[in-house]
Amino acid sequence: MSVTEFQARPFQKEHPSYQKSVLDFPVAPEWTTGEVLLASLCRVLGLAGRSTDRTVDLELIPQLANRLTEKGVLGASSGLWQLLFGEQGCLRSPALTRSRFPNLSPTVPLLAAHGGVLGGVRSRWTPGNFLLACIASGAGPQGYPALVGALIESLGVGSSDDVYARFLQESLWPVTDVTDPPNPSDFDEWKHLAYRRSRAEALSPSERFVDDLPKVLRLKRGLSREQWVAVLEAQLRLAAVAYALWICRLNAVCWSLSLDALAGQEVPDPSEVELTFFKSHHSPARAFLEVGRDTERAFSATLEGYVRARLGLNLLLHRFSDAGAAWTKPIGTADQGRSCSAAIVDFLKHVRAERLKVSPDPRVWLQERCEQLLDKNSRAAAGKSGPPKNIREFLQYLTRQVVPRNATQRSYDQAYLAPSLSPRQQVWLLQPGPNMLLLLVHCVCSQRPGVPSTIEDLRKHLAAYGIRIASEELESGRFMGNLAALGLTIDSPDAYGGRVLVDPFLSSQESAS
Repeated sequence: MSVTEFQARPFQKEHPSYQKSVLDFPVAPEWTTGEVLLASLCRVLGLAGRSTDRTVDLELIPQLANRLTEKGVLGASSGLWQLLFGEQGCLRSPALTRSRFPNLSPTVPLLAAHGGVLGGVRSRWTPGNFLLACIASGAGPQGYPALVGALIESLGVGSSDDVYARFLQESLWPVTDVTDPPNPSDFDEWKHLAYRRSRAEALSPSERFVDDLPKVLRLKRGLSREQWVAVLEAQLRLAAVAYALWICRLNAVCWSLSLDALAGQEVPDPSEVELTFFKSHHSPARAFLEVGRDTERAFSATLEGYVRARLGLNLLLHRFSDAGAAWTKPIGTADQGRSCSAAIVDFLKHVRAERLKVSPDPRVWLQERCEQLLDKNSRAAAGKSGPPKNIREFLQYLTRQVVPRNATQRSYDQAYLAPSLSPRQQVWLLQPGPNMLLLLVHCVCSQRPGVPSTIEDLRKHLAAYGIRIASEELESGRFMGNLAALGLTIDSPDAYGGRVLVDPFLSSQESAS
């Protein structure tokens, strides 16, 4: 594809060196919910029988109670199955304003064979694979297989699970197609992602996630299945949102560095690139989101930078190809023991060395054509059409509290990052819900068992996910009020940064051990 062809269809196809690079989304995201995210993860891990995201048929849910009755499963009456799976059943997820289909909450993995998708049967995307990519980026080739194995073991239902979970899982086997599970522990599928073989103190969102996930998995021993699944859902939503925003940021950073290289500036060394890639979101000025602030504005700013970078980098790659100076490797992909930061430096050196083949003034040439593309594709640039719209909806629906069609079910979702305060609200302020706060405080307190954790520790923890908490929010904001209302803080003679956190799951862990 030439520059001219790309300019005609900029969102149809990327340059081969952009595809499967550290800048490309590992799975093209679309809108989803926390429950669908969890159910999809069960399916890709082989815990939901033969089902895939594309084959689950929500229109069969109303028949599920009758099928179980006809098969005489566990000798239970039809009344019990209606209580669980009927129109008002306790396993039914609230009907969404955007969907006419019934759905099921993935309390146990086999429920993901019958629900936990969005819309009718079609070529759906697979959000569970996005989570596996996030794990791979955070754990790297050494840690990925073990963590995925631990996740499979924890999501499965065994003798240590509560009676309710074991009953549900056993009941669903007769009405679920089974097959040998896939092998999701193979890192090769994700080897093109940005990851580090050795970490610094400042973590990327995916690195923070793979450190927090084992803490959540261990909670299963001391909680009921439904309680544990609620906390796990909060963790998955937080990780998915932060990881998507981080990929957008990587594009913006690489675009800025490429413009500097086109201007003839010296290329930074790999350690500087790594610092920018993996640490910049810790800075208050460069955080993705801020507690108490509008998430929509933050998403717009991030997506604008992502779209500009994606278009500009693809333009540059096509221009090099047209000029006989093609860059043929996926940008930033680690190989032969080299880091992704070193691979980015190689690309930047190529840009600097071949820059005059772009134009006598390559930086100006590229920026002008990139702006022209943005003007011609203004709706996509604003996140209102094409892939940018899909990314925006992915971020929105995972961040926001689920809005059920039935107003009496508004309190169903407690794992949100931005609460639903009115039916037609335009501003979605970042204020983590109860389940999200319980998760965050537990993960912070589990970092150093036996050592008191403070609000300042929580602030640093959230910074790794790219979330900022301003001082005024800690002093008198709603965030602190919500923590106090849940009993997650106690007074301290120190300043606000020294206020002590209370692990909400400490007693359950002690009883489990």
